[in-house]
Amino acid sequence: MKFTDGYWQLRDDVQARYPAQVYDVTAEADALIVYAPTRKIEHRGDTLNEPLLTVRCTSPAPDVISVSVSHFLGAGPRLPQFRIDADPSTQVRIQVEESQAAITSGALTARFRRGEHWALEFLADDTVLTRSANKAMANFNEASAGFKTSLDQVDLTVKKYGKLADDADAFVTGDGLAQLSDLVGEARRLVANLTELTDQLNRTPTKPLFGDRRKGYEPK
Repeated sequence: MKFTDGYWQLRDDVQARYPAQVYDVTAEADALIVYAPTRKIEHRGDTLNEPLLTVRCTSPAPDVISVSVSHFLGAGPRLPQFRIDADPSTQVRIQVEESQAAITSGALTARFRRGEHWALEFLADDTVLTRSANKAMANFNEASAGFKTSLDQVDLTVKKYGKLADDADAFVTGDGLAQLSDLVGEARRLVANLTELTDQLNRTPTKPLFGDRRKGYEPK
């Protein structure tokens, strides 16, 4: 679904609600549930006329954390749905503290900051891999079609972790980046030459074949 008009603005008929803070947390045997209002709750009036997002974190397999965002789950199932082959033997560790709440599966941890600002971080070996920060998670309401959905996106500026990051470093620090820069430069020069040729054809279509016949008589 496309909710934006360009890069910065939302479409006229789309309304977005973003989680503002972690208001409450529930720890189950195999899940961490976070309740996130879309407005900071400072008094009773802040609980009116604003949706509440429910973020449920589980682990279908070791080193994997599933994050689902929901609002009003009372409707019928929406299709298509895809079955996830979960490992029932997966063990999780859940920690709920005053400043944070976290669920850990294997080496992977999803950590929610509890405070004035919304923040969800994914860590491995105490290293932040990526995060879902302000306005990354949202509930969208398309008024014209009566369509509602929720989504989340994470920061693609991730830190190094594993062999893939090492291979990327080898490309950047070795000859790969220099070769890529040379290729981009050659492509730009090619585009410039083609643009110049196109402009000449538009101005004088016969010049490349018959030369410039606009020259007058030149006495010897």
